[in-house]
Amino acid sequence: MLTSNTERDELESMLRPELLDRIDEIVVFAALGSAQIERIVELQIELLATRVGTQAMRLDLTERARRFLADESMAQGNGARFVARAIARHVTTPLSDAILRGRLTSGHTARVDYDGTDITVAAA
Repeated sequence: MLTSNTERDELESMLRPELLDRIDEIVVFAALGSAQIERIVELQIELLATRVGTQAMRLDLTERARRFLADESMAQGNGARFVARAIARHVTTPLSDAILRGRLTSGHTARVDYDGTDITVAAA
């Protein structure tokens, strides 16, 4: 099996026929749209919320923040791996800072919002 972002006819011009004959199936990936990226943001935030939950805290992501994270991920590249980077940079780091500085403690709900400029993390 071969995975590619390239159609078969393009592969035929790049690979020798002997190699193509050995490939049973070609799976062509389509670019992810904003709806798919937003869903991936939700899933990644749920994983982060599970980790935060071990500290007896909850994580509340607003619609604006979710949309910003998806847009930021799409701007970096068309792929799910950019979602994790955007969340780490815009959510995990400020969340960790708020916990370390005592602005968020056990029992708090961390509200993750977008203020039009950047992500904010504060006790709700």
